[in-house]
Amino acid sequence: MNNEVMLAYALANIFDRNMAAVAGVMANMKVESNYQANNLQNSYNKSFGLTDEEYTYKVDTGAIDGMTFAHDHAGYGLCQWTHWSRKQDFYQYMKKYGHSVGSLSGQIDYLYYDLKEHYMKLFNKLLASKTPDEACRYFMLEYEKPANQTEENIAKRCAIAIDIYLKMMSDETKKANIKAAISVIEMQLDIIKENLREVE
Repeated sequence: MNNEVMLAYALANIFDRNMAAVAGVMANMKVESNYQANNLQNSYNKSFGLTDEEYTYKVDTGAIDGMTFAHDHAGYGLCQWTHWSRKQDFYQYMKKYGHSVGSLSGQIDYLYYDLKEHYMKLFNKLLASKTPDEACRYFMLEYEKPANQTEENIAKRCAIAIDIYLKMMSDETKKANIKAAISVIEMQLDIIKENLREVE
């Protein structure tokens, strides 16, 4: 199971199967980290002289301590948490629950905690979102808060959200059609069984 599928499944549980919200959040993660939970902000790979894996290992083992991690100004993870207070909270949560800082499942757990604990209004907006672009805009401007908040940049992320949504709904439709076909077959089998009983 790849990261994209795992994220879609996990976020669907968080957002009560509101796939518009799922697509909106995933579009932001796609732009921020390409769904890579151990992603160190690209511009810092060179300045730190570390790959994503090396940086993550150093943080996990304490070679880079929590204070340094929080204050190094580098975005990290699915959502590219960057501000020192957010990275500190993230680091403490991951350590508390025994996760590697680069754990995808751990970061999803943290995102849910963070939304419920610090962004409840946003969480409710996402739950109520009717379209993926609406959810994408909310998450981008109120959670990610990138430096570039132009309408052009928002539109690019929203376009990605719509693409993700259409793909997911296409898959959901396929699943629904398969389930419906199975139900019809099962009904037909029941009728055949009943007819055989009458013949007997």
